[in-house]
Amino acid sequence: MGEEHVWTKRGSGIHLPRVPRPSRATLLRAIPVLGVASLSMIGLLAVPAGSPTPPPPAVAATPIASEQPTGTPTPTPYVEPTPPPLTQVSPAACSPAILSAKTIFKESTSFTATALVYADNGNIMLHDPASGLLRTLIGDSPYCTFSQPRFIDRRAVAFIVRYGPDLFLGAIDTVNGSVRGLPMNLSSLDVQTFALNREKQVIAILGAENDRPMTLAVSSLVTGKSLFVTHLGLWCECPEGSADAEWSHDGQYLIVAIPEGEGKRETIHVFDRLGKQVDAPTIGDTPRWLGDSHRFIFDGYGHTSRRWLLANVDDGSRQALMNIPSTLTEPAASPDGSQIAFDDIPRVRVLVYDLAARTLRSLGSNKLYPLWVSPNVIAFSRVQVCGCDGVANPYVPAGSVGEISVRSGKTKPARFTQTIDTDVWF
Repeated sequence: MGEEHVWTKRGSGIHLPRVPRPSRATLLRAIPVLGVASLSMIGLLAVPAGSPTPPPPAVAATPIASEQPTGTPTPTPYVEPTPPPLTQVSPAACSPAILSAKTIFKESTSFTATALVYADNGNIMLHDPASGLLRTLIGDSPYCTFSQPRFIDRRAVAFIVRYGPDLFLGAIDTVNGSVRGLPMNLSSLDVQTFALNREKQVIAILGAENDRPMTLAVSSLVTGKSLFVTHLGLWCECPEGSADAEWSHDGQYLIVAIPEGEGKRETIHVFDRLGKQVDAPTIGDTPRWLGDSHRFIFDGYGHTSRRWLLANVDDGSRQALMNIPSTLTEPAASPDGSQIAFDDIPRVRVLVYDLAARTLRSLGSNKLYPLWVSPNVIAFSRVQVCGCDGVANPYVPAGSVGEISVRSGKTKPARFTQTIDTDVWF
């Protein structure tokens, strides 16, 4: 019988030790020994004075320890490693393998990627485009998986840590390899997603419990001080979508898309750093900021098609970008904000929309999950069918990544393996 696993949630101050139980075989072997001893004592007490000395009590035969034939080794059952109670909110509790990359990320003057981080099979990978080196930054943990890596500054990366049922934030210094937990101001809630702004060093975290309103907590990365906390929407693990959060480039505004419950559409909210809503909530999803402006695009849910809109926070205006019958998803804005790449799931291709020319064109087939690595180059994942039923997108990355020039259409292989759950340092 396997050992019962008990997970200890954060905040618990009591951790009871495990007390081993005697096995059923041990209990059964103890019964005849105890019985013989008890009967012998009763016999001695009942002998009258002057009677002959009774014979010595019978000794129980030593039970056979095992039915295995001589020389046959007893197989050792596999026991899944059980993580110790989480007494500190830090990635160090996971006993991970940590790489000290001794790297400070270079600033780019031409919006060209100088470093990439992404999650792959529960590990955080670091890629240097200049040298082509690909290394595991943190991972290989018996207790944890790591996801959603985001650059904090030129030498640190933040990520979500899953430790049993717990989800919390951690960070690693890429120069010396030190790890630490990040303040979340979420009480006992688990983090679902987060957004960082490097200019203002602020972090926005969305935490939730199923079928409960989501909690949005915004705080300073420098001091850990809470800037504001509010409650939005209704978290659900449903196919309609998941929460999104993204800061404008200058850190002035935070855009959040929140599901309103199963079977309901998402609502987009825009906050300033002090928690004031600066724009009326809008029905829509997958908002993305454009370059260093205060404009963002979003899917406004057309009746017969996906209606993509352009919103301007400064003047409150809305402008229709396009209204086409194809279902486009997962927009990715170019680093200069001039173009937007989309997934076209039914045709397994990437489309690029030019905001100035108002044109939409295809970059070829067997390409999904676009990731801009410069204003003219998109990295993409080649895909394969996952074989799963009941999902809107049946395509998963096949482990091969390419790069394509938007202007020329020329393609070359890339030296990293993932374009989903990826952050780029420009």
